[in-house]
Amino acid sequence: MRLFTNLAIPGWATTAAGLLSLVLLQALMLFTISALTVLNTRSLKVVIPLLDAPSFVRSRRLIVPTTVTKAEA
Repeated sequence: MRLFTNLAIPGWATTAAGLLSLVLLQALMLFTISALTVLNTRSLKVVIPLLDAPSFVRSRRLIVPTTVTKAEA
């Protein structure tokens, strides 16, 4: 502004413009990183416990019977 006009610019205006540009740059970076994170999670496999449990369980052992027979009742 000082080179192209005769207007007087206060000394704090440069500092305020610099801080504002830093805040805007950080906001842009935060938005970009969060957008990339969301896009990355879309490519991950969704785990459905009923379908994927056999690949995570080594063995099963029955401790409590699941049904009560007429002889036990």
